[in-house]
Amino acid sequence: MNTLSISPREMLNPDLVTSVLAASEEGRQWLAELAQQYGQPLHSVWDDIVPSFSEAPYPSVSR
Repeated sequence: MNTLSISPREMLNPDLVTSVLAASEEGRQWLAELAQQYGQPLHSVWDDIVPSFSEAPYPSVSR
C-alpha cells in the first residue's frame, strides 16, 4: 500500500504557477499587474497570496 499526503502549497508553488501563467498572454499580463501592484515578483509575495495550510489535515490517497 502506498499513501500520499501533501500540502496544497507543495502542488501549487510559485515556480509552477509562474510557468503556467507565462504560457499565455493573459497570464503574462496578470503576472505583470501583480508585480506592479506588490512591487515585487510572484516569488517574493507568494506567502502573502497563498495560505500556509499548516493546520489543515490533508486527505490521504491510497493505492
